[in-house]
Amino acid sequence: MEKRVLITASTFGHILSFHVPYIMEFKDRGFTVDVACGGEMKDIPYADKVFPVTFEKKMSSLRNFNAEAELERIIRNNSYDLIITHTTLAAFFTRTAVGGMNPRPKVVDVMHGYLFDDETSAFKKSVYVTAEKTMAKRTDLLLTMNSWDYNFALKNNLGNKIGLIDGMGVDIDRIDGTTDSKRNEIREELNIPESAFVFVYAAEFSERKSQSTLIRAMQYTDKNIYLVLAGRGDKLFECKALADKYDLRSRIKFPGFVEDMYSLYRSCDASVSSSRSEGLPFNVLESMRFSLPMIVSSVKGNTDLIEDGVNGMVCKYGDSREFADRMNEIYSNATLRNSLAEKAFRDVEKYDIKTVLPNVMEQYLSVL
Repeated sequence: MEKRVLITASTFGHILSFHVPYIMEFKDRGFTVDVACGGEMKDIPYADKVFPVTFEKKMSSLRNFNAEAELERIIRNNSYDLIITHTTLAAFFTRTAVGGMNPRPKVVDVMHGYLFDDETSAFKKSVYVTAEKTMAKRTDLLLTMNSWDYNFALKNNLGNKIGLIDGMGVDIDRIDGTTDSKRNEIREELNIPESAFVFVYAAEFSERKSQSTLIRAMQYTDKNIYLVLAGRGDKLFECKALADKYDLRSRIKFPGFVEDMYSLYRSCDASVSSSRSEGLPFNVLESMRFSLPMIVSSVKGNTDLIEDGVNGMVCKYGDSREFADRMNEIYSNATLRNSLAEKAFRDVEKYDIKTVLPNVMEQYLSVL
């Protein structure tokens, strides 16, 4: 009998960015695959059905309890054998939705990064940990992506079975197949001089991604250094206002959502991430494979990928002056940036989707 899989996430964009190859793999193996997620409605390649769910970003929003009810109806009406849930918000309400079912589908929670660590306030950490412990018995398999999350999950028994994976995989062949043919065109569109040295950071504008740290850092960088902050989100207007405050709008560019990120990467000289926390950051992996020397904040996920002075540089989270110093160092020292970039390029090999996907699929199927 054909088996049925439901994949859930808080946004369609998350599914489109990371999970289409897995949907295709399940289809090739004869599964029916449905998707339930929030955000703007879009087609999901290879999915049999796509169910829009009314997730709200704020965990305590009453609309999320409506989302839970929607998920419960979807799950009961379609008799799934396996549910794979992604993102903290969707994972919590997906597992809540199956709580009253007996029997219930097998549930895999893919943890793309706990929203807490050793530096998180005791109250906030307690709220998140309590939620995860409550859901542990409904989690047949918990997959983590960095060493801190993995060790924390083991110590606190946050799943019936707990594994560590190398993210969802990076399409190395596609990255290696791109060219810098649009470099001049993109720089012209962004009003960046050809001679400028350009750092790029692609991330949602949110408190956690901390673009404000980089904007403040730009006050102390060489005037030939430019910064491209790609993405959209709640903090975009605030970040633009901050750039205006420091009279930096000529050197800091806000292109919004960029569909062709690979061409943008090819148009830049280095990459930076100022995030407060990560799982296993895809933007860092991609930057490494594009041979862009990386500067990252010293938080979990980032430090699983970047070793300071070996394949990139690491700065204290929130320290704008240190970020500025490192940006100036990368800009002024060609020997250093070439050495970091060459090592980073090689280090991404283990995260190739051709290697990662079979290992993740083996974990998924192990619960059936």
